[in-house]
Amino acid sequence: MPTSSPYNYTDSCEDEAAKDLVPYLAQDVGASSWNETESIYGWFNDEGLFQWYLNSSTMVVDWENPTLLQIYDNDTSFRVSDNLIELPEANKWAYIVIQSLMGNPHPIHLHGHDFFILRQGSGTYHSNVTLNRHNPPRRDTAMLPSKGYLVIAFETDNPGAWLMHCHVGWHTSEGFALQFLERAQELVAMIDTDRLQDNCDSWKNY
Repeated sequence: MPTSSPYNYTDSCEDEAAKDLVPYLAQDVGASSWNETESIYGWFNDEGLFQWYLNSSTMVVDWENPTLLQIYDNDTSFRVSDNLIELPEANKWAYIVIQSLMGNPHPIHLHGHDFFILRQGSGTYHSNVTLNRHNPPRRDTAMLPSKGYLVIAFETDNPGAWLMHCHVGWHTSEGFALQFLERAQELVAMIDTDRLQDNCDSWKNY
């Protein structure tokens, strides 16, 4: 016979309560130098295909011309569908509010950083919402609540082209993604050009 205590079952898809996720190694979040609110929504395009929109665009990747190759080639003519946000300054705090009016939650994943969860909530985010900047939970994935918002922060201490996307694979393939181009001016010196070119050539040959 089970010995566990009974509890009410819920079919909601939520993270653990933030109050229960206290990092052992304490880190506080600095004041924002850059902040942005990104709303998500989904719609059918002219061909009847469903697409997700984030940053007012659906991301469509050009596999033959990745962002790092463009940076190496000094080509900054990014397309709208690259869904790119530039963060040129070093060691500044970026705050991102992701807002959803849709009735399903989404796991939001960011490459390149463990981000800080400043707030998750239902309804519409307002600037008077209190953010937790004192040792907030740190994650690489957090749930955007159904008809709610997620506020995250990270420090621009890792140059790169970093994807932020829904961790449901087919949502990403339907365009639910954007990329942060962080400290692009430093990237050329960091790129392993032989490896980059080999990978790009292999893709083109494929």
